[in-house]
Amino acid sequence: MELEQNIEHALLRHIRPYQITFKIRVRASRLWRPKKYYNDIYGGLHYLLIDEEGHAIHGLIEEYAYPYMSNKMEEGQVYDITNFYNRKPISKYKVADHVVELCFNESTKFEPVMDAFPPIPEHSFNFLHFDNLEDQMRTQTLLKDVYGCIKSLRPEHQVTVKDTEKLESKCEIFVENLRREDIRITFWGDIARKFDMERVKQLSPPVLAVFTGLRLTKFQERVTAATTGHTCIIINPDIPIANEYKAERQSESTSCTFQTANSRRDERQNNKVGL
Repeated sequence: MELEQNIEHALLRHIRPYQITFKIRVRASRLWRPKKYYNDIYGGLHYLLIDEEGHAIHGLIEEYAYPYMSNKMEEGQVYDITNFYNRKPISKYKVADHVVELCFNESTKFEPVMDAFPPIPEHSFNFLHFDNLEDQMRTQTLLKDVYGCIKSLRPEHQVTVKDTEKLESKCEIFVENLRREDIRITFWGDIARKFDMERVKQLSPPVLAVFTGLRLTKFQERVTAATTGHTCIIINPDIPIANEYKAERQSESTSCTFQTANSRRDERQNNKVGL
C-alpha cells in the first residue's frame, strides 16, 4: 500500500493504447448507465474522467461487473485509481477526445482524494459549433455536446421506428445559442421517457442546459442532433459561459414554448442560420 501511495500519477495525455499505467488522479465529472434502444439491456457503468490539466478520458465498468462495482465512484469526487487497463474505443463514435478508453474491473482500486492539488476542473465538454454543421456531421468521430437556452419542447410521444414495427419514445427540444441560432435535439428511448419536462417548465427563464454525447444527423434537409446511450442532461450547470448567457438574456421574461404531442413547429424553424 505504501508503494502505491508513492507512485506519481500519470497525466491523461500521456496514456497510449495498451500501455501499463500505474496510477491516475482524476475527477469523476459525470457518470451514466446507458440502456440500449428497443430492449431492457444495459451497457455497463460509464464515466467521464478529468485530470488536473482539464483533459478528459472515457472510463467504464462492463455490465457483468456492475452488480459489485456500482458504488466505486461518486459523481464529482476526485480519486487516485490504480490497477486498470486500457483499449482503443470500440464504438463508432468516441465519448472523449482521447486515443483510448479505460476499463475497470474487480482488481481496480479507487482511493478518494480530498482537497486535490492542483485543483481538477468540475467539467469538460466537447461543445458543438453552430457553424459548418454539415461538415461536422460528415466528419464526426466524437460525440458532441450542446449548450444553450432551451426555447421549445415537444413532449414525449410514441413513434414507429423506421424499418421496424416497434414503437419507441421520442421527444424534441430546440436549443438556442447566443447568436439566436438554434438546433433541434431529438431524445429517443429511455432518455425521452426520463427527461423531467415538468421541472424545466417550473424554472425561471432563461433555462440553460448542456446535452452531452450527441450524434449529428439530418432531417428534412437540416442538420439535427440525436441522443445516444451516452447522453447526459445537465440543467443550469455552473460553468463560465453561463454568465455570458445570463447577461445577454437577463431582460427576457418569456419562458419556453411547450408543444402538445400533435403540434408542429413553424416551418420557418427549418430554415434558420447554421446550414
